[in-house]
Amino acid sequence: TDGFNTKTPGHLLAVDYASKKITPIGNGKPVGNLDGVESDGASGYYVTDWMAGKLFHFDATGKTQLLMSLKQGSADHAYLNNKKRLLIPMMNDNQLKAFKKN
Repeated sequence: TDGFNTKTPGHLLAVDYASKKITPIGNGKPVGNLDGVESDGASGYYVTDWMAGKLFHFDATGKTQLLMSLKQGSADHAYLNNKKRLLIPMMNDNQLKAFKKN
């Protein structure tokens, strides 16, 4: 579509480099307009939805949990495992939000 929206919500996929096989992470159920993906340091992922401003966590089995709702434009985040900090640029607000993992 025009802009950053997608026609259908997406989910995470895994690619086996050797066989080139593509499989869903978890049940493959659509989650959102996914943008950034970052390892959580424990076989899971932090994933942002740019359009809805949501932050999700996918655990090692693919179970998805909504961690927080922010404003539209949250994307291209980074997780600093050694400091337990999640940094999320708020693209539309010209801000950087930082969160500490408990």
